[in-house]
Amino acid sequence: STFVANATVTCRNGDCGTVYGTIRYNKSSSYPDTAINTTTGATPFYLTSPGGEKKMSPATEARNSTADETARVSNSDDDYAHEACSGTTSCDSPYIKINFTTTETYENVTVEGYWTKGSHALSGFSYSDFDCYNGSDWIKLGSLPESTEANITFNLTLCSNINGNYSFRTRCHAGTDVTGDSVSCNVYVDYIFLNRSISSMISCGSLSKDQSCQLNWTINATGDIGSEWKIGVLFNSSDSSIQQNHTGNATIRILECHESISFNWNLNFGTLNPNTPGSNNPAPGNNNKLYNVTNTGTCTLSMWIKGTDITNNTLPPPNTIGVGNLTWNTVNDYTTSSNMSKDYSLITSDFTPEMRNITTYYWLSVPPVYAGSYTGTITICGNTSQQSGSNGVCE
Repeated sequence: STFVANATVTCRNGDCGTVYGTIRYNKSSSYPDTAINTTTGATPFYLTSPGGEKKMSPATEARNSTADETARVSNSDDDYAHEACSGTTSCDSPYIKINFTTTETYENVTVEGYWTKGSHALSGFSYSDFDCYNGSDWIKLGSLPESTEANITFNLTLCSNINGNYSFRTRCHAGTDVTGDSVSCNVYVDYIFLNRSISSMISCGSLSKDQSCQLNWTINATGDIGSEWKIGVLFNSSDSSIQQNHTGNATIRILECHESISFNWNLNFGTLNPNTPGSNNPAPGNNNKLYNVTNTGTCTLSMWIKGTDITNNTLPPPNTIGVGNLTWNTVNDYTTSSNMSKDYSLITSDFTPEMRNITTYYWLSVPPVYAGSYTGTITICGNTSQQSGSNGVCE
């Protein structure tokens, strides 16, 4: 099971220097004393990918790499730079340049983009570089694909984080002599995504008085089921005169899995005629698959459903629509639907987290009753015990 740990630190006086936080657990004492491992599969915990940051279009600038002229960049989903040239021995398109400011470190960068030859291309353009700046020069990381948009991931080993800034660019190149040809190129970028490095120690950057920083770690629990651990974060500074500080400790108990479901809808049939069968009265959300239940936990669940009578207590009898007049199904088929019961009925015993959603469907048979607003309750429950009675968690 994975969980997220976060901690916040605030600089209270003057300049606190560069502040670092280290996530730790109690390996050999009752106090967190050891940095959590970054090796996949390590026990009782290891850090997993913390995600990253996305830089969406438009890019910060698109400029010609040789003439230093501003290129056209659209406001659509794609950042777009275009170049046409004729009668030259070489031709480079304007580049799309994306600056990214951050205090964190990264393992790699993913760029979504592509390039195409323009409508007048006779020859010439043959590839599109994706470069990063290393502090003194542009370094080629690789090439974007031609014609077909794709996600390409490049290693950031050669790229420098200069004062918290990464710079990337992409442009088309003519790989051959294009003298006498009329050539053109379009290069597109949807976004770049920087994937954070996995580390138990993360930098907040430099903090001064009253500045705060929140750090986050994604942790995978691999220890024995039922075992308990203490975790906390140690903050220290590059300035050795500043005293280190430790958060309060959190107690982590490792469970087999986490049970959780969610749904956000109401079943409202609107106005129906009395003495009509359920086949005439489908719930209005059936055709749009509105009545979804989502497995938001990590367990494979047994799912149960039950209901109550549908009543209007302000009217004289007959003022009740029996619970069994409401039928339900997991497919949009009234003929195979089941009557709702006041006791739990099993929807499925194999609702995995990978399935995410179960869609339910409903129909209501209306007996002869007085006109009015009738209300009832549906209860949906998920558990891992496969028991809906007194030995299970669905009551």
